[in-house]
Amino acid sequence: MKGWFITGSDSCSPSRVTAPPIVPPLQMQVMEAAADADHLASAKNIGAFNLRNAIAAH
Repeated sequence: MKGWFITGSDSCSPSRVTAPPIVPPLQMQVMEAAADADHLASAKNIGAFNLRNAIAAH
């Protein structure tokens, strides 16, 4: 499984395994907390996850 989770590594990053399952509950919590500004909350939430993906890809 070399390189399957991290390129050139035999180990698996715990954050890459545990982070994806917590995304939907976090998104629901943000949307419930920002009921009056749901479009703004959604845009900021998507931006934050895109930033996380960009950092992880680098």
